[in-house]
Amino acid sequence: MTPEQISELINRLLNTGEILSTKSFEMALQQIHTYIVLDIVWAVVWLLIMIAAIVVTILPIRAGKKEEKNTSKYRTEEEEYYVSSAFSSVFILAGLVGVVYQANLAYLHVSNPAWYAVKLLVQTFIK
Repeated sequence: MTPEQISELINRLLNTGEILSTKSFEMALQQIHTYIVLDIVWAVVWLLIMIAAIVVTILPIRAGKKEEKNTSKYRTEEEEYYVSSAFSSVFILAGLVGVVYQANLAYLHVSNPAWYAVKLLVQTFIK
């Protein structure tokens, strides 16, 4: 190979590398936008779980005022209320943690998507 051919080959490789790096960054940026949407969707899911747990806690109280409750022969109404409240509290707490976590991720991804795109590329190449 002549020096001109080698120089042309190096230039073509550099040009190809630049195109690949640009396309890779664009694809990583699109993936970060997908992560943002997923973060928001999961935050809404956790919020719905939290709302459902609150509703499940409140409905027996309102139903108890309107009609007689069917209680277990082993527990009183008050005990059943405390058991359902404790059970619902776990879901409410899990929902709150989930909403805060996913909203935080969404905020971080929205605030600096380019940094997370670079982080995604680096993590991909290091593996």
